[in-house]
Amino acid sequence: MKLLNKSFLLFGWMYLPILIASHVHGQSTRYRDSLLRIIQRNQQDTAMVNTCYRYAESLPNGMIDSAMFYLNKGRAVAKQINYLKGVAAYASLYIPHLHAKGDYQQALALTEEALAIYQQLKDEPNMIKAYNNVGSEQQSLGNFKIAASNYLTALELAEKLKDNQMRRLLYNNLSSVFMSLDETQRSLEYANRGYELARQLNDKFSMASSLINVAAAEAQLGHYNQSFEKYHEVIALGKQLNDMTIILDGLLNLASIDSEKGRNQQALDLFMKPAISPTRSRRLSTACTR
Repeated sequence: MKLLNKSFLLFGWMYLPILIASHVHGQSTRYRDSLLRIIQRNQQDTAMVNTCYRYAESLPNGMIDSAMFYLNKGRAVAKQINYLKGVAAYASLYIPHLHAKGDYQQALALTEEALAIYQQLKDEPNMIKAYNNVGSEQQSLGNFKIAASNYLTALELAEKLKDNQMRRLLYNNLSSVFMSLDETQRSLEYANRGYELARQLNDKFSMASSLINVAAAEAQLGHYNQSFEKYHEVIALGKQLNDMTIILDGLLNLASIDSEKGRNQQALDLFMKPAISPTRSRRLSTACTR
């Protein structure tokens, strides 16, 4: 049975909060112009690296070549002045462009380079995210056991540092990779942990994401009634969030179960079922993709 099952990959959280904050101002031409003026001073320092990255992040989606140019410029300066955190941060920003080209091997190489730097710096908060990213790239390449090992290492660090947001994300990723390894009971265990933590954090989007994994594992175990209930909860959360993507995830998975059970008309009805038209759609942008 092919059920939708979600995991997330971190991008953008590995570096400085200013890179996340820049999304708020990224649509401002004045903001971009001020960053460009700083870049044009051509000072070879950490501020130059950070500004190149911020400028690349602020560019509209259609300006991919320009974004890549300034990311590469920032990395070159970081390497020249031996700004190791700047070199490592490049990976989290550049990898989305590699994914768009399907270049997962190079993406893996960059995440491994970032991890090695954070290990050298003994930067445990960023090591959590780097281990997660290495795991996610390995999962994309079908190396599920290696991916699981990296996620588990990240989780151990996240628990040590009491990083609940990373714990929640890693529970989802572990649920996903154990599903790929046909270890469905472990997948269900981690999905339930992710849901419970998201509930404690009152994070409805993350609750829905975890419930998708819970429901998928329940269905794989043949617990169809429990799976149906969970997918209906997913749809309800999607409506509360006004998020079409979550609603469709729930509907498509319900239809998959109906189809698998031979209830083809019910499956067709679900595929054709209209959903609300959202005024906004929450996606975990550069922070969570997998």
